[in-house]
Amino acid sequence: MMVNFYEVFCNDDPDLTSLKKLQQEAIDRHDCYYCKHAQLKDRYDMGHYTDKEPWCTLYEPPEYCPLLNKDGQMCLFWELNKERVNL
Repeated sequence: MMVNFYEVFCNDDPDLTSLKKLQQEAIDRHDCYYCKHAQLKDRYDMGHYTDKEPWCTLYEPPEYCPLLNKDGQMCLFWELNKERVNL
């Protein structure tokens, strides 16, 4: 399920400490959202916009990474996209 973290955490947390903690945890586990090889594409589920999902540009053409469906997998080519992180 896709979640917009700003909508969930900004109301109760004016300093965004919870959001920053979640962002750091995602970076630590090599989340594709923060990878420089990710391309964020709009996602629609049953006709409703559900934010963006990362597609890997290491594939030609870019595709949704099959490793994301396996628990505990990390991409060997993951590299932080510093432009996407504002911690």
